[in-house]
Order: sequence, then C-alpha cells, then structure tokens
Amino acid sequence: MALKRKQKLAAAGAVLVAAVLAIVFTALGSKKTNPDAVVSDNGKELTVIRTFTRTDCGITPYLVADQIGFFAEEGLKIVYTGTVDYNQQLATILNGDNDIGDAHPNELAMFIKGGAAVKGVSRDDIEPLDEKDVDYRHMKYFVKADSPIKTWSDLVEYRVGSEILINGTIPSCSTFVPSTIFDKFGIGRERIKFVT
Repeated sequence: MALKRKQKLAAAGAVLVAAVLAIVFTALGSKKTNPDAVVSDNGKELTVIRTFTRTDCGITPYLVADQIGFFAEEGLKIVYTGTVDYNQQLATILNGDNDIGDAHPNELAMFIKGGAAVKGVSRDDIEPLDEKDVDYRHMKYFVKADSPIKTWSDLVEYRVGSEILINGTIPSCSTFVPSTIFDKFGIGRERIKFVT
C-alpha cells in the first residue's frame, strides 16, 4: 500500500506520540538484539519491534499506523508482548524484553535523571491544533456545577489554608499542568493534594 508523504508523516507522528505529550523511548546500548523477523504477505522481510500491550488510548497510534500500512512499508512488524504494570514498563525496555515504550516528557526526564539509559523521540506539536474544536483537547478540568470555582484564579481565595484535591497521578501531565498553574497564580504547591 503506497502512502503519500503527508500520510507517512502523520502516521509517524501518531506512532511516536501515544498521547499528546507522550514520548516513545528505547534503551541505549541494549546488549540484547532482536533477531526476530517475519515475512509479510508480499514476501518482504519485516523486522519485529516489541512493545507492551496498552489497554487504554495509548494503543491507538500503534493500531492506526499498523492498519494503514506504515509499519510494513517501513519494513517493521509491531509485536505486542502483553500488559505490563506501569512501574515495570521501563524495566522491560532496559532489560530488552521490549524495544519501545512511551511516556510523558516529565516521566522520561525522571527516568534519565534516575540513570536509565533511554532516549526519547517526539513530534513538536501543539494539541489540539487551532483548527480543531476545543472539545477535543487532551486535558480538561471540571468542577461541580454549583462550585464557586469558575477559573484557575478562583483557587487563590478558595478554602485558604486547606488542601485542594485534584485528580492526578505523579508524574504525568495531569499533575504537571496544575502544579505549573498553581505556581503562576502564587497559590503554593503545598496546597495541592493529587488523588486518583
């Protein structure tokens, strides 16, 4: 299946980003090699690239790229190795059980700071693009209909001295964004309590 250049670029971008800010990472200098290869329907040898199975929207870029033929055209075959607990995903890359994974930039930074020999590849993009409906934004924040909070600045005077509970899992965009906004409004990060 011949893909146009723009389709290839779009598919490549989709593969590299499992979520808006997700980064695909791979181990540097891994001692394990991937000798696996398969043959496509048209007889072309494909190099197997292993990755853990995702049970959320993170799987979408991989599935779309595979279905439109991007991987096969580039000589690749994605093989899913099964679900892996989040705290074991990096280990499966480092020990060579998987070839690629994905993470948010702040997670990847923590991996590297912690000594993990990985590198990230990402597209440079704003999400959503200006021509898209804002209803399709990756992240939204909401409060109860009768809440006194209507804007971020309302949090400055909201329950002063008390913790403000926000849904989020550290480290991810769901915690990075509110923390940065709290800094902007001078609210103080010590008032944030992230809950899942």
